[in-house]
Amino acid sequence: MNGSEYVAFLRVTAEKRVALLRRYFLNSVMQVVTFLLMFALLFFGGQQFAPTVVEDSLGGLIVGFFVWTMAAQAYNRVSKQVETEAKWGTLEQLYMSPFGIERVVFANSLFFITGSLGFGMIVLGLMVAISDTALSIPLGVVPLGLATIFPVIGLGLALGGLSLIYKKIGAITGLMQLFLVGFISLPLDANPVVAALPLTVGTRMLETTMRAGTVTAVSPTMAGLLAAKLVVYVALGFGGLHYLQKVARQRGVLGQY
Repeated sequence: MNGSEYVAFLRVTAEKRVALLRRYFLNSVMQVVTFLLMFALLFFGGQQFAPTVVEDSLGGLIVGFFVWTMAAQAYNRVSKQVETEAKWGTLEQLYMSPFGIERVVFANSLFFITGSLGFGMIVLGLMVAISDTALSIPLGVVPLGLATIFPVIGLGLALGGLSLIYKKIGAITGLMQLFLVGFISLPLDANPVVAALPLTVGTRMLETTMRAGTVTAVSPTMAGLLAAKLVVYVALGFGGLHYLQKVARQRGVLGQY
């Protein structure tokens, strides 16, 4: 396999994702509506019962909801892609392909992350319009958003590998959604360990960028920490997937669903 073959594979993967998006377009629209309804309940309900609190924390609420929207979408899609391929009966074909399961999963994950960012940007724009906030959305939000949710790929890949062995792990997936909310809301100065958790640093950087209107407001130290977390979490995720799929093959449970 050479680079041009993998580029062609990435193009075909993109075409597949676009085709699936068109086929299930109504479901995608309803997902946007669902997230907006959740935000509207928080925003208008808060204005009714605690207007001062909502006004003081509106920027953090919008940024946190934006990050959670992207992270939840990316995490769900990445963690379930292996299980979905198995249920479709195509998982074994991925192992027999010249690319191997890891490269296929990586390609899918790239498009899941990109799609999740686009989904989050739509929700973000609508949230800013609904709340009439002073937050701005500079172009720097795009790379920062990608870097923020990339560590979630690591979590999703590890759980995807776990699904090869234990098949149904919906309870763990749902529990992780709650942890994502916790990661976003944790203050960085609470404990040094907090900075090493997914989403924590990126969320603060996005909030700083959107309040200042420019990505230059972010400190180089924070940017370096975010980049390091991206590399570490993605590496751990792929390492976990590689190990767990080997265990599944050794146990003879790879395609049993």
